[in-house]
Amino acid sequence: MSIAALVLAGGSGARFGAQKQFETLGGERLIDRSVRVARAVACDVTLVLPAGVDWDGDPVDRVVAGGPNHLASTARGVAAIPAYDTLVITGPSHPLVDAELVRRVIDEMIRAGSQAAAPVAPMVDAPFIRRQDGSLIPARPRPSHTVQYPYACSLNALRSALATPSHEHAEELALIAASGGRIASIPGPVENLHVTRPEDLRLLRQLTGF
Repeated sequence: MSIAALVLAGGSGARFGAQKQFETLGGERLIDRSVRVARAVACDVTLVLPAGVDWDGDPVDRVVAGGPNHLASTARGVAAIPAYDTLVITGPSHPLVDAELVRRVIDEMIRAGSQAAAPVAPMVDAPFIRRQDGSLIPARPRPSHTVQYPYACSLNALRSALATPSHEHAEELALIAASGGRIASIPGPVENLHVTRPEDLRLLRQLTGF
């Protein structure tokens, strides 16, 4: 089985307040962590960066400028990748992804005979939201689980799904599922947090001691 990797790091950082992919954890940039893990499991690595940003990290096979949204960046990256059986998708938004987790996701996709697989973890949610005046109000119900990076998928299945995009689907697994693909899952590590805001990164630094 041939494996390629797509590192999605083309975000503008609007929600974070800066381009989070260039922030550090344990003295290493989040983007460098993702590239290092991708290189450990794949023989071909494509990196998506914001337009106009030059790559100055470890060697990758190609660098692609990101698009106006997440799926557009994915589509540009996928279009640049040669023919491979399996594609691993990861990125700086989940900086604690390691090679072992990637391999577990790939193994589960193969075992299940599915078109894609990903880690899924319970979502820790507060029952109340604190207002600025200190009072509490009930929180809105949220999904009980969250899907994490890394994803593994059939590269051909993702190519086919991207060829018939829908604005209703904002990420790759939903697009594959909408195209009739089966998605397998493994239990995701609760510490594999999604970095969206600066406080998420501060929490990761506290948890890891970095």
